[in-house]
Amino acid sequence: MRKTSISIFILAFCAWGISENKIFAQNTAAPVSEKAIPLNVSIRDDRFTIENVSFFKRLEKVHATLNINFELHNQTDKDIKLKVVLVAFKNIGSEDKELRRKIKYPVWRKRDLDKEQRKNILLDSIPAIDKNAVDPDIKDSRIYPEFQKYMMYLSKNTSVGNDILLKGINTGVAETLGNVELTYVTQPMKTSAFAKMKVQFNTQNEFFNYFGIILIDPEQNKIVGSDLFYFNGSFRTH
Repeated sequence: MRKTSISIFILAFCAWGISENKIFAQNTAAPVSEKAIPLNVSIRDDRFTIENVSFFKRLEKVHATLNINFELHNQTDKDIKLKVVLVAFKNIGSEDKELRRKIKYPVWRKRDLDKEQRKNILLDSIPAIDKNAVDPDIKDSRIYPEFQKYMMYLSKNTSVGNDILLKGINTGVAETLGNVELTYVTQPMKTSAFAKMKVQFNTQNEFFNYFGIILIDPEQNKIVGSDLFYFNGSFRTH
């Protein structure tokens, strides 16, 4: 009996190890939803799901774009009206790399607070949102609000966002709606969305490393869905 218990434990441990390695391999190969982000930004609504999110980078004349595809699946038989806000940003440590290159950080200091503190140095949103409306305390033109600040702002300003429709099971044929920034094809039970987030070319070749989807119910006047993705792999570039 004891040998059987040990064998089951070993098999379970090996299975866990294979599963963990698979997840790690996925994370290093491509941008994926970050499971360990220390932000309270994941909000779920039983009426719909966010699925099949994918990204690629495109180089254009004066900027690079993060192209995003995602789907919203209606889990009910009724139409659901939502507003969608997309936010892409670059989040880095607050250390001065040039200064650190000249003056090395003291080895006797165990905690590097400049690395622990974070800041956003790039940001684009659909629709465009004035960053000073989100966080009036930001005075530096090179710094953008934290993602949580956008969540707080939108929770109080639920009219912001592009209208998007999730059709029920018997609500007509597929339609293509939206604009250049955000286009979506809505059909019974599924809406497919396509968006472009822009980064002006810069000497450091900085690009987004986070992308967030925020969904607002205009009738309930609240955020009903959100997800945040962290890019820790290289992009396919087109």
